[in-house]
Amino acid sequence: MKRDLNLIFIPLWLVCDALAIGLAVVTSYYVRFSLGWPPPEETHGFAMYYRLWFLLTVVYTVTMMINGLYRPQRHVPAEELLLKILASVALGTVVTVGVATFFWREGFDYSRLLVGYAAILSVFLLTFERIILSLARGVLHQKKMGTVRTVIVGHGAGSELVQAHLKRLPQLGYEVVGILDDHPDASLLPLRYPLLGKVSLLPSVIWQYDVREVIITLPTLNTEELLRILDLCPTENVHIRVHPDLFQFLVSTVQVDEISGLPLLTVKEPRLAGWHRVAKRSLDVIVAAFTLVVLSGPLLLVALLIRLDSVGPTFFIQERVGRDGRAFPIIKFRTMVDDDTGSDNRDWTVPNDPRRTRLGKFLRRFSIDELPNLINVLAGHMSLVGPRAEQPQYVRQFSTEIPRYMERHREKAGMTGWAQVNGLRGDVPIDQRTQYDLYYIENWSIFFDIRILLRTIIAVFRQPAY
Repeated sequence: MKRDLNLIFIPLWLVCDALAIGLAVVTSYYVRFSLGWPPPEETHGFAMYYRLWFLLTVVYTVTMMINGLYRPQRHVPAEELLLKILASVALGTVVTVGVATFFWREGFDYSRLLVGYAAILSVFLLTFERIILSLARGVLHQKKMGTVRTVIVGHGAGSELVQAHLKRLPQLGYEVVGILDDHPDASLLPLRYPLLGKVSLLPSVIWQYDVREVIITLPTLNTEELLRILDLCPTENVHIRVHPDLFQFLVSTVQVDEISGLPLLTVKEPRLAGWHRVAKRSLDVIVAAFTLVVLSGPLLLVALLIRLDSVGPTFFIQERVGRDGRAFPIIKFRTMVDDDTGSDNRDWTVPNDPRRTRLGKFLRRFSIDELPNLINVLAGHMSLVGPRAEQPQYVRQFSTEIPRYMERHREKAGMTGWAQVNGLRGDVPIDQRTQYDLYYIENWSIFFDIRILLRTIIAVFRQPAY
């Protein structure tokens, strides 16, 4: 177990997935025929569904395998897990219905509604089961069981980001043994792990510490140096990863293409253009309108409580910068004291900010104060997902200090974003936020938006704001 948890968890996934699918079928049969939702025209014995049960289990397992759900991975976010399971079950249900319809012709017409119930329940049960197993694996990793010994090559801004991420999330299973760098400067950036020496020592460090993963984060890495590092690593049993910031231009602006076998680099076209922009806007309008209707009662109650809790207006309206650098009035619930000094206009909120009202502490903790942003979404000022909307003075400042900062304004600002769901909220380095915002813009898809929205719901409870 200390060596590789995949030897345990892959068979465990198979067994638990089969049990979850079986429970979904049994529960669906009970709902359809015992509870009679809706009342059936005829009642079938459960023995008639054994073969369908077996077929669903096999087909769902195969489609989950196709979607990479049995591939050894260190961590799969809950929202990504849900989307993969949803796609697997949807495909598996279509295949199952087709097989049962065209190949089982024995005079028995099984309940299609029962299959639908089983599909819906399977999505929830499989997701719940996989999350529980993921949490269990994370606990084992925190106890140093099944961890992968890792060395970081390079000490700079990229290394600091990697170090902080792995230090903050021990459940990922990375056991960093140290850092290698030819010219380290611990006075500029903190060393969260031991400095083991120069890059040339990589082979001996791999052998001495039984390293299985190398993460390269050198800030000035060129092709020649990368090849030199690759030559230092054994070809077997060592995985090599490169922090994407090193190839930011390559990844973000060009893609590898070919013409009849001739490799070429092609400049990427904007992802959000044409029907993609229509699809994103449609998602914004549907979700924003639905949410406002469903939450209209609670939102009116919050507005009333704000007026009763402290003196001042219900809403806080401030100028922010959106798409193409155009300013718009952002709408939030007021969470700060109202005075003549413009306290709400001072810098970002900090932990235990004295400007917060009593109710404001609760509203900000669960991001309830940002729900009126849905009005901005319907008005077309904002999107559900996108870069954070900043104040004009900060945009002017950051545009001169941060490379490519203004490129994040190619799209609408968002209520949530890729940076926020990755923990970059509040007073964090703006250059890190910008990298995440640019990655989102250049890799947009409708499923990426859905994934971020799902992660936002989880983050609200797991990583409360201040």
